[in-house]
Amino acid sequence: MAGTKRANSGSDVIDKKKKPNITLGYWNIRGFAQPIRHLLAWANVEFNNVTYQQGDESTNFDRSDWNERKPLFEKDYPFINLPYYEDEDVKLSQSTAIFNYIARKYGMDKGRSNKELAIIEMLIFEIIDIRSRFVGLCYNQNYNEELKKNYWDTFAINKWKRISLFLGNQKFICGELSSADFYLYEMIYHHIKMFPKLFLETFPNFKNLKESFETIPNIAKYIKTSNSANLPLNNRSAKFGGK
Repeated sequence: MAGTKRANSGSDVIDKKKKPNITLGYWNIRGFAQPIRHLLAWANVEFNNVTYQQGDESTNFDRSDWNERKPLFEKDYPFINLPYYEDEDVKLSQSTAIFNYIARKYGMDKGRSNKELAIIEMLIFEIIDIRSRFVGLCYNQNYNEELKKNYWDTFAINKWKRISLFLGNQKFICGELSSADFYLYEMIYHHIKMFPKLFLETFPNFKNLKESFETIPNIAKYIKTSNSANLPLNNRSAKFGGK
């Protein structure tokens, strides 16, 4: 399992009978990589989960664990950054590109119409909008309860209300599991951490989606056995979620 040491490479094992040469590299956090990890788990694929550790405050949140290794990737990765992904066919960076590639490769959203796919993509980008503002808040060096309340009152509650209405009483956002649920689950998880009571009290139907996602057999196994499932939300430089 991946730990907190420098460039720690461990396998998040889903099925020992399947050993594709797949590597996912990212910071030792959930961050932008967790939907990708969950997608690989759903696909029942074993992968090498390589993690890099940001230094603590005493090191001015040093990033050399990754920065010193980054040049080693530049020859093979034209746009190398974290996260990066490698299998027998591709070497990719950019989290959304990685997610979409894996989703197509393993048949997530297979058989859906062009209209259905467009709706899924629309939902994903709505969630990415929320993620961008949420991450900005977490890394704001002036983060405090007033800023948190302002984020909720002026932005988050309105965004989440629309998604909650779209979800209704369904288990998943489009009825059956789709790519959008991987992004949606992760941001529900993050918002529950920031708003432990308020979030689910305001939007109780997200509890059903969260539980439905966590009980998908391969994902349930991953959550139970993978160190990645217990990682902090953000890097150490974040004022929230960066333990």
